[in-house]
Amino acid sequence: MISGICGGPIEQFVPWRFNFWIQLLFGGAVQLIHFFTVPETRATIMLDKQAKKRRKRDVSDNVYGPNELRPFKERFAFKEIVETMWRPYYMLVTEPIVLFLSLLSGFSDALIFSKQLSSISCPV
Repeated sequence: MISGICGGPIEQFVPWRFNFWIQLLFGGAVQLIHFFTVPETRATIMLDKQAKKRRKRDVSDNVYGPNELRPFKERFAFKEIVETMWRPYYMLVTEPIVLFLSLLSGFSDALIFSKQLSSISCPV
């Protein structure tokens, strides 16, 4: 709804390069609202926080969260990172729906951006 109301005047009266700054402003505002209003829901992080509170409250309490016992290098092994980074490319090659939807997305982006570039007048 906001884009329909704001988009027309922005497109008509503001230079096209300013659109990126407007998007950055809106994106930053949404991220800040999200950061301060949406609570953490990941179970391991919630358990880590709860364990820290219990240890702080009672020093003799021997409670640790799931991420506190394993060192950083064990949690993020190089092999696991490579497997995770390779998975989308593997799916692109082996899953036809992923390939076709990626081609469709790329084609529609190309149409959108070629239309925008053709409407920009460059002084020669």
